[in-house]
Amino acid sequence: MTTALLSIAVLLAQTVPAAFVARKVAVGSYKFTIQEREGKCDLVYEGSQKGMITLDIPAPCEFLRDHTGKAQRYRYWNRKIRNGGPFLVIIVIGGPSDKSR
Repeated sequence: MTTALLSIAVLLAQTVPAAFVARKVAVGSYKFTIQEREGKCDLVYEGSQKGMITLDIPAPCEFLRDHTGKAQRYRYWNRKIRNGGPFLVIIVIGGPSDKSR
């Protein structure tokens, strides 16, 4: 398995059935966890690099999963750099569907 450059895309969705969301996911050699803090969501990642990104979407947040329960991921190629290789995009959804919640 080749090491893929991981990229994170954030998608704000209004409603997603609970069966299709999760708070932890492994993609390649990385592990991602969503934590809630002060009404926002933090994306914690561990792999060859470790860190945390505070997302600009309100809690609750989840990773979007497909119908089999696996985290949805999309594979793209870095076309700006010759032989730049693939990278994966994972989707994080969040925020209540109604602002009064």
